[in-house]
Amino acid sequence: MSKLFAVSIVLVLHVFRNSSVLIVGTLYFLQDIRDLIYLSKLNNKGVIILNNFLSAWMRAKNIDRWSLETNLVNFNDATHSFECTVVGHMISVIDRDIYGSAINPERVAILCTYHESDEVGGMGDLNSRAKYFDPECTKAIKFLENIFEENLLKSLPQELQASFSELIVQKKGTREADICKAADDICAFLESQKEVLLGNQDFIDCHKSCEQKVKHWGEKFECVKYFIDHFLTGVNQSVDRMFNDVQRLPNSDN
Repeated sequence: MSKLFAVSIVLVLHVFRNSSVLIVGTLYFLQDIRDLIYLSKLNNKGVIILNNFLSAWMRAKNIDRWSLETNLVNFNDATHSFECTVVGHMISVIDRDIYGSAINPERVAILCTYHESDEVGGMGDLNSRAKYFDPECTKAIKFLENIFEENLLKSLPQELQASFSELIVQKKGTREADICKAADDICAFLESQKEVLLGNQDFIDCHKSCEQKVKHWGEKFECVKYFIDHFLTGVNQSVDRMFNDVQRLPNSDN
C-alpha cells in the first residue's frame, strides 16, 4: 500500500502541474485513498472488496422523503426507520401480550429498522405515485428494489451475509412483515399529519390516502386497532399539552 501511495503521489504531481488543477486532482486522489483504507480483504481473484454496509446506513439521513411535496419538516430515512422500529415493536408487544400472538417483537423491531434497505442500498426514495402508477410499473420497481437490496447485502463480508439476508431482502406476506408494513404506513400517516397541522396544504391529499391505509391495518389486525385507539391520536399534539396530560405526582418531601 505504501508503494502504491508513493507512486500515485508522483503521478498526480506530474499530471496536474497547474496549481488550481493540482488541488482538485489531489482532493479526488485523497478520496480514492480514503476508500482504499477501508478495504477489508482481497477475494480469491485478487479483487478489492469494500465492506460499505455501515457507510451506506450512515447516509440514510441524507435520503429525503416526500420529495415531490413542499416540506415544512425534513423527513429522512434515518428518522423514519427509527420511528418505524418503535411503532412496530409496540404493536408486536400488544399483539403478544394482549391478544396472545406468538409473534417476536424484537424480530419485528429489527425488520422495521432495515425495511428501507433498497433505498439505502442506492435506489433512494421513490414517490408512491410512480411506484403504484400501474401494475407494470409496480412490478418493474419491485424488481429494482430487490436488486438494490441484494447490492446492500453484498456490501457485507460474505461470512455475515447469511445472518443479514432475511433482514435486508425481507419476506412478504407473513404476520411479522404485515405489522412492519403497518408500522411503516402509520409513520407515513404521522409525517403527513404533522405537515397538515402546520398548515401545509400540499399534504392534504396524501394525508387522506395515508389515513385510509392506517384504517385498513386497523381493520385487519386487532393489535393495530388497539395501537390506533390508545396511542395514535396524541402523537402530534403540542409539547405543552403533552406534558399537561401527565399526572403530577405529589412531592415526596411534603
